[in-house]
This record gives sequence, C-alpha cells and structure tokens, in this order.
Amino acid sequence: MNDRDSERIAALLESMGYTPGDENADMNADIVVVNTCSVREKPQHKVYSELGRYGNFKKERPGAIIAVAGCVAQQEGEALLKRIPHLDLVIGTRAISRLPELVKKAHSGERVVAVEMNGNAGQGLFGAERPDPHSPTAFVVAMTGCSNHCAYCIVPSVRGPAISRPVDEILDEVRNLADEGVLEITLLGQNVNAYGVDIKIRGHKIRGHNPDLNNSGELFKSGYVPIFEQSSQVMVKSRLTLLWRTHLSDWQLSQR
Repeated sequence: MNDRDSERIAALLESMGYTPGDENADMNADIVVVNTCSVREKPQHKVYSELGRYGNFKKERPGAIIAVAGCVAQQEGEALLKRIPHLDLVIGTRAISRLPELVKKAHSGERVVAVEMNGNAGQGLFGAERPDPHSPTAFVVAMTGCSNHCAYCIVPSVRGPAISRPVDEILDEVRNLADEGVLEITLLGQNVNAYGVDIKIRGHKIRGHNPDLNNSGELFKSGYVPIFEQSSQVMVKSRLTLLWRTHLSDWQLSQR
C-alpha cells in the first residue's frame, strides 16, 4: 500500500510540474517527500533519522519543501513539526489527494499538518494517478483501512476504519489500465478479505448482488468475483496486509 501511495504522490507532483530526481540528487531537490511506515518501531525511528539529515539541506536551500507522508505522519501529526524544525509539511494517509493544495500552502511559508480522518468517507482515497503509464504491472486499491482494533496492530489508528471501493469504480480503473497495456494488476487493501462489510453497514448495495447478505465472506465473493470475471484482458490478483479469520468464508478458503 505504501508503494501505491508513493506512486500517487509522485504522479501528483509531476502534474504540478516537478520532475523526479534520482536518489543521489535529493540535495538539489525543490521538494523532498519521505513516505513512511509505522507498523514496527524500528522504521519509525529511521524516519526521524532520515528527516534529521535534511537540516543542513534546508539551510542551503531554504525555499525547498520537506514533507513527510504515510503512517508515521498520521500517527505523530503536529509532534513531527515540533521535533523537526526544518519540516514543512505533514501529510496523513487520507490527505494524499490534497497534496497540490498542501504544497502551495507550504510554499507560502505555512507549516502544514493534514491528518484529519473525518469528512466524506472514501473521498480522494482511491485516486488513479500514476507516474509511469508504460509499466506492464499496476496496483489498484480495492479498499483501505481496517475496523478490527487488535491490541497488537496500529493499522486502524493510522489508516482509519475500513472503506471498500465500489466495484464499478474498480472495474473502470482495471479496464483503463488494460487499455494502456497493463498485463498484471494487484488489488490492494489492509484487510481485503473483509471487502464489502462496511458497504453493508452503511446500507449500500454491492452492485448486482443480494443486499441482505450477512456473511462477510459472501460479501467478499459478491464484490470481488465480478472484478476477476470481467477483467479477462489482464491477470488480477489480490494482496492483503492483514488477515482476519472471521471474515473468511468456506468459499474464500477454497480459493486460497
């Protein structure tokens, strides 16, 4: 999921006129975005170390923007600005679509934190921005977040509750990618085997299927099967970050 977030960030920056630099050119960059993960403690410490090394860079290039995105940004929020004085922008996991607006604010001299989880559920979460239109593979986000608050897991806190993407929207993106020559698509989500549970809770129908389904595995089946069946031009597979046993049906287990 972080890889897909990085793709969206890169594509949005390119749409603003920025061009990507290589790993050795970051000290001449106009904007540096550190995309982060906080599933384990060690990567979180590495984030602070990585951000710290840009202190001298900021002194030499005071007009450049330094931003941090991803789960550590969501988790730490305002605390990052207090701890890293040369940091300009904190972008939460549900604020990527606002990147152009946030960068403009940072350029005006404002230090910006965007880590809100409220607002319209799903708005801006599933953007189709891509930096490389010629790649034969692509990630497509099917759902994001998780509503299972396990004692050992930080995902619900930094990614928010589960939000499933409408089937039609997924299919439209898959078809567009196939038309562009993509041959392999990976469906992403923190807990993809719970697909559709939140749609039922919100009282919406999964297109073309029984709205009275109670088993989340059946919701998964009724949601994902049309995607696999109608995506014959490409190979579609799913990738999940979490596995929640109560969301697995006999049908899902037979497919694994």
